[in-house]
Amino acid sequence: MTIDTMLTAPSPWGSPLVMGASGTDSEGKPLLVLVNETPVNFLRTAQALDEPDKWQLEMLHLQRASVDARIATGSDLFRAIEKGSDPPDATISLNGATFGWELTTFSIQSRRLAHDLFMRIRGKVAYQQRHRIGHLSGHLIYMWFGVASNSNGLPYRKNDATAVDQLVEALVGYQPDPTKYMVESQGELPQQLPGGFEAVNAPGDVEFFCTPFVNAAPTSPLFSMTGIEIGLAYQSLHSVSEEWEKLRSTIRRKDCKGNDILLISVGAPDKFGTQYPSEELLADFLLAHPEPVECEHLSSVILHYWGSGRGINLLGDRPQELWSPIYRGTSPASQTFATFS
Repeated sequence: MTIDTMLTAPSPWGSPLVMGASGTDSEGKPLLVLVNETPVNFLRTAQALDEPDKWQLEMLHLQRASVDARIATGSDLFRAIEKGSDPPDATISLNGATFGWELTTFSIQSRRLAHDLFMRIRGKVAYQQRHRIGHLSGHLIYMWFGVASNSNGLPYRKNDATAVDQLVEALVGYQPDPTKYMVESQGELPQQLPGGFEAVNAPGDVEFFCTPFVNAAPTSPLFSMTGIEIGLAYQSLHSVSEEWEKLRSTIRRKDCKGNDILLISVGAPDKFGTQYPSEELLADFLLAHPEPVECEHLSSVILHYWGSGRGINLLGDRPQELWSPIYRGTSPASQTFATFS
């Protein structure tokens, strides 16, 4: 792979929410690689938002799309919404007429599955006694799995309780040095940090890297209980042609009688209220390399970004912007640090 662009989604606490790179393969075809990622807790749920059915989550996605369109253009996408007969997911009214709206999400299933496995480790860390992990407070820790043999190694499976315990013990025994990566500058910053990059080797073919929060800290449940946050360094490779075909396949499944408009939410919270910023980077990658979308029944296919609020119509020879971005990208909930005297 030849890299020409580095990609990132910044966070208020210093460490990026997600990092990746785009470029071309040996044949000159566009490629995107996504690496480390820290999902954002948009909501804290007592139960899954799709229980007892998915209407609660669907209504949230519909309302947010209309709010963003209203702020950007001065006009709502609809006057009222009602639960549909599946299909469509929803029936909306506008100018005396009714239309069937179908909903889906633009997601990277491999990354979501990796984070589902990673939740076991986060949960184990969350309930450690303060005397064991207090020294890690104020830090974010990124972890790599399968580093010796596989750059896109998955976190431990459910039957690997011993490996999880060993990893937690490695964290307990680690003493971070936040001054190691601080540099005094008289003007220009150095091209390379003096200390270099040093990850910690842990049992179970794992490495982790620790960095202090800067200016702010996330309001995640894990930080509330431990004073730390943990991110997953999981590598996924994406071909523009393969990803467009996946997206068109999703659209074809929704292109049926009774569905007039398809809303595809990008970077939206899942059923547990979690957002994945990598999904917006992938959507940007596809829009940078547009391909045509054809439908038989759908009159519009709206790609709606939760991070920026932007709306794009994918139907036609190439995507067309419906309304421009209204937010400055993903802005996760955070608490700004006060100045200590």
